[in-house]
Amino acid sequence: MKISFEDYNIPDVFKFIRESANITQPELAKKMHKSVQWVKAVERGTINIKLETYLEFCRICGIKVLNVKK
Repeated sequence: MKISFEDYNIPDVFKFIRESANITQPELAKKMHKSVQWVKAVERGTINIKLETYLEFCRICGIKVLNVKK
């Protein structure tokens, strides 16, 4: 089964994870050393984030990400 990146609405997933972790936009911004405007832009989908930033976001929200090695 092939999963395409387009199968997921990253801004919606980002917001869902943040809200599920009971973290406000200002709290997330502070923990990530970003502005509240940055968090809002990610959730609107007006900016893209790097994978390492997304992984840091997951760590902050308590989401475990599998460690894949070659």
